[in-house]
Amino acid sequence: MSRKFITIILIALAVLCIWNAGSQNEPLINKRTQYGLTPTEPLENAPPMMTFTTIVMGGFRGLIADILWLRISLLQEDGKFFELVQLSDWVTKLEPRNNEIWAFHAWNMAYNVSVMMPDYNDRWRWVSNGIKLLRDEGILYNRGDPEVYRQLGWLFQDKIAKASDMAHATYKKHWAEEMTALLGGPSPDYEKLSEAQRTSMKETYKLEVDVMKELDQLYGPLDWTMPEPHALYWAYLGILRSSRKDTRSCKMMMRQTVRAINDGGYVKSFEKSRQERKKK
Repeated sequence: MSRKFITIILIALAVLCIWNAGSQNEPLINKRTQYGLTPTEPLENAPPMMTFTTIVMGGFRGLIADILWLRISLLQEDGKFFELVQLSDWVTKLEPRNNEIWAFHAWNMAYNVSVMMPDYNDRWRWVSNGIKLLRDEGILYNRGDPEVYRQLGWLFQDKIAKASDMAHATYKKHWAEEMTALLGGPSPDYEKLSEAQRTSMKETYKLEVDVMKELDQLYGPLDWTMPEPHALYWAYLGILRSSRKDTRSCKMMMRQTVRAINDGGYVKSFEKSRQERKKK
């Protein structure tokens, strides 16, 4: 046989082997799920690049992710936070089920990169990017992991609600403007929400009307233009969707947030009554 013919045969065999290996992927995933060897369901609605890395690269994903984690640690020690953004994004593609990388990636943008911006509006964009990362991607691939919800709630509870960042007033202003444009005010009339509002709430902000109504009934009426109710919302949603028995971190966040909301309400009413007494 000629060398050319042998080459064609080898290529055909290689293609056949690759196809056969790929065809075994779904049955293997089903077996892993059946015997409890995988903590979550297979990725659904994932972008092509993430699907490629999670399936084709197989077990090598963990090795590459570990190498990138080492590089991330070195960059963090050197304070090179912008470089961390790209590396962290790569690791989320390699290990989308790893809640730690999602938390780290969001934290880096919201806390490290944001404070490097002299303009407060630029800072808000990075904080907002951290929120969107967890809300739109992290939870998508870790729907039953309460820790991802807690990390998202923490950005509202700590980064926006508290005064530890000099730009906190700007963060509150931007968030209030977004929620006012979305809901029409601090306490929406759920029965009168338009179809466009409901669609935007669900698809853009991942806000479920039934959950918001339930929280309003339990702790409200809440002012949804403030960050605290959103910390409460994500912690509560983390409990509702959790595939784990341990949801203590979300429950603790709920208690802390409810206390902060009540304290805030008390302060407002106290200030109002004091001003009224002065007028008299």
